[in-house]
Amino acid sequence: MSNADLIEGIIDMPPQLFYNVKIPCCLWILSKCKKQKGKVLFVDARKLGYMRDRTHRELSCGEENTNHGNDIKLIADAFSDFREGIHQPVNGFSSIVTIKDIADNGFSLSPRVFVGRKDIKINDRAKVDDLINSINKLILLYGKLKTVGINELPFEIISIYSQISTCFEKVHNSIFYLYFVKLLPFKDVELQESFLYPIPAHWKLLTFDEFISSSNEKCGNNVVPEFSVTNRGIVPRSENYSKQLSKDSSKNKLIHNGDLIFGMSREILNWGIMEEETGGVSPAYKVFTVNKNKVNPTYLKCFISNNISYFSDLIKPAAREGQSIDEDFLMSKQIFVPTSQDWALFVDLLNNIFNLFKKGEFKTVQNIVNGMLSSL
Repeated sequence: MSNADLIEGIIDMPPQLFYNVKIPCCLWILSKCKKQKGKVLFVDARKLGYMRDRTHRELSCGEENTNHGNDIKLIADAFSDFREGIHQPVNGFSSIVTIKDIADNGFSLSPRVFVGRKDIKINDRAKVDDLINSINKLILLYGKLKTVGINELPFEIISIYSQISTCFEKVHNSIFYLYFVKLLPFKDVELQESFLYPIPAHWKLLTFDEFISSSNEKCGNNVVPEFSVTNRGIVPRSENYSKQLSKDSSKNKLIHNGDLIFGMSREILNWGIMEEETGGVSPAYKVFTVNKNKVNPTYLKCFISNNISYFSDLIKPAAREGQSIDEDFLMSKQIFVPTSQDWALFVDLLNNIFNLFKKGEFKTVQNIVNGMLSSL
């Protein structure tokens, strides 16, 4: 149909429009008398509509509640303007694609492949505040450790170290943002355009199929701890559930340190990087082995965390409550990878901050952080 130029437009509709099924639908507009020859209008309307009740979504028509706008008119106007040759594509909503571009993309007819993501502005102030607050809390916690006596209850000491670990995780993530999103150390280098924002010209651009591979390795006779994947990452299953994953644990998927795992998701993507040596997860999860010679798993974790909106469209439409991800779509996603020297600068900075905290040189840490923030 693509080569015959019969497709005028394709619309991805949101889920829960029908009372008997929750799956979304996709509308194909076909015509033998197209006004725009050799072109197709793709519309991603998956986020349109509002919840009429707990289980049913409706597209607004501008009458029942003006607060919901007019979704139907928005879609209809896009097609009307397209036919007249005056439609201006909207990033995250619509795109006009030639038959040649469709062929170059393996004849994929999924709107989300061509529409792209809606521009999202990252709140710099929130990231900065998170870094400053985490540093200040670490100063208080390390000060508290000095006053801990031998009579302190063990769980109180454990609690302090747990809070320190959480704060360092936030510091790690915030400084990653300053380094690899705001590019603070790379202000004077030559830049290249990427799928997200300009990046240093000497960094590599890779698609996911170049550094990850699907894994279906089973636990078999291996006795390993069980894990669940949530929007907080990979956590021991014992933290949330008392039951085992299944009666036959040998059928669980075996995961290893550095693996990328996606759990069953709804609106929010459940994913994580395995940080323990080995473990077992549900057979329904998607497990990928990461080629560590190409992409550092820690970098991958930070990259996804700081660009989560880019990956939010991976959730695959399905009839069940928990949905898997679209593996083919994941493989087509891109990532930019800094050089080993640039990554080493980041790691050295984090190690320096950690060691300064251990020595109690809090003022030096504050000076380092303030120096970074002054160039924002």
